[in-house]
Amino acid sequence: MTIKILKGRALTRAIAGIGKKAATFSVALHEVSYGAVNHRAEHGCVSHLNNIYNNVPTNYRGMIRVWACEFGAVTFNSDEQAFELAKKKDCDLDGAFNTSPAEFVKGSKKGGKRAAKALQERVADMIKKELETDGGDHELAKALQAFLLVRERTANASAEVISVEEAKAAKIEKAAA
Repeated sequence: MTIKILKGRALTRAIAGIGKKAATFSVALHEVSYGAVNHRAEHGCVSHLNNIYNNVPTNYRGMIRVWACEFGAVTFNSDEQAFELAKKKDCDLDGAFNTSPAEFVKGSKKGGKRAAKALQERVADMIKKELETDGGDHELAKALQAFLLVRERTANASAEVISVEEAKAAKIEKAAA
């Protein structure tokens, strides 16, 4: 495998773009994961859940496993690294629809909101650190501010489309609040 060694502005632009790529991947993962749980509910088949598990990067597998076991009426056989039907359990399609695997926190079906808030707090702390540190990366801080603003607007189910320039113009106080 080869990778580019990014420096300076190229690195700053790549970091700013990673949030969009991550958000796109999270949405796609939620769509296919929900589809697989829905397939399990309709047909009693876990093949799609197993395919997702086997095709996502290794660091996403634990997240998929916990989410699917919570909402998909499945158990996970760690010896075979595969999902199996949990016969005494029903699929929670509403919970699976409303909570993405990326935002799910085990132990609470409302965990997505907690995880999102924790993410916002961590990003706000990173912004503050970059702005307060001598030699901090102010471009990164601006990109993170834009990320928080976009995330806040989409979390409020706003159909409004905003431009990157609008997001960058947002103040840190609003994003950190």
